[in-house]
Amino acid sequence: MVAPGEVVGIDSSQVQIDRATALARERGLRNVAFEVGDVYQLGFSDASFDVVFTQALLIHLGDRLAALREIRRVLKPGG
Repeated sequence: MVAPGEVVGIDSSQVQIDRATALARERGLRNVAFEVGDVYQLGFSDASFDVVFTQALLIHLGDRLAALREIRRVLKPGG
């Protein structure tokens, strides 16, 4: 849906990363990558992404504001 853009999926669980990687491979998706990450300390430079999408994440977090600040940090201005 975002081609020719690239997608990076982040999860704290290696099991979920492995599942997502296998599914992407099975579907022939070449513009996606998955990695284990921490929403409180994302391993990306400031303003790295045009869009950030989360699903069913914030409800599970102890410090939602800190997570949103980190998400905002990696989001480009106007993103």
